[in-house]
Amino acid sequence: MAAAVPSSPSIGLCVPTLNAGALWRDWLVRTQPAAKHFRVLVVDSSSDDETAAIAHEFGCELLVIERCDFDHGGTRQRALHYLSDCDIVIFLTQDALIADQDALAQLVAAFDDPGVGGFWTPVTPP
Repeated sequence: MAAAVPSSPSIGLCVPTLNAGALWRDWLVRTQPAAKHFRVLVVDSSSDDETAAIAHEFGCELLVIERCDFDHGGTRQRALHYLSDCDIVIFLTQDALIADQDALAQLVAAFDDPGVGGFWTPVTPP
């Protein structure tokens, strides 16, 4: 039996990054308002650019790892451990811009159904 999500679940948002470049600031500008009540964790793989500094500037929690320590599953598992106090964790990528300010709320709303334990959604290129 699936566990029910609390009426006001705590939500984490994680984005692994590496040299996110020019799109990064736009990603944060679009995503931060939609995630205003979330813990936002950036797991940066020792970027050479300003990725980590910009994440800090936007008030994100920052976990910097060595590039050699990154792997898709392991890094996300590490983020889940870091965000273990969250009822729901959303993973995005640094180049996936949310469509609108309701996008994350719509993702979270899926967990209103106690039968939902997780899901993914396709990304449509701009």
